[in-house]
Amino acid sequence: MRLTACYVLLSFCLFFSACTSFSKNPLSEQGYYGNDPRLVGVWFQSGDSPNFIHIGQGGEGLMDVVVVEHNKKGTLDSGPLKIFTTSLKNRNFINYRSPVNKKREAEGSQGARQEDDVYLILLYEITELGDLTFRFMSDKYLAANIEKGRLKGTVSRDGWLKVTITDSTSNLNQFIDEADIDQLFGKPSKPYRKLVLPLPSSSK
Repeated sequence: MRLTACYVLLSFCLFFSACTSFSKNPLSEQGYYGNDPRLVGVWFQSGDSPNFIHIGQGGEGLMDVVVVEHNKKGTLDSGPLKIFTTSLKNRNFINYRSPVNKKREAEGSQGARQEDDVYLILLYEITELGDLTFRFMSDKYLAANIEKGRLKGTVSRDGWLKVTITDSTSNLNQFIDEADIDQLFGKPSKPYRKLVLPLPSSSK
């Protein structure tokens, strides 16, 4: 499954080819670091199916995100979601809570068991040219380190590799700090360019 299509299908399970690595805990408490204001705006990625990411500040320490993809049939795919950011030693990360039970998500939060939810964690970078890229955790790297006891988690190889990190937030932060970042996180996504939009006129 293509990167951008996954963004829409998993509402920012943000666009990837195989969403199989999750964490039971985020990298920080929601809103603890504040959210990165550089992300606010509209980001565009060109290609066969051009897509846009609209990001704005939300409430309760979250950011509101809407992803819109223009597909080849001339129709739109879109998906809203909420994220929050974490900064660790000059690196920036996105935390996206993805409910395990998608039916529960569709039916709303009533009766939801948040302890069943898991987080998708992404490394993002904004280059000197202003391009935004995302990098996803490597299933293989995480699995190898869990099996060696360097990180708490579960590894399933039933049909495909699936990894769930169960370690605490502090231990996960330490693991990321000590890891080879280029092995822990895959190659950057195709870049997004921030669009310059006209300022809304003030009403009189």
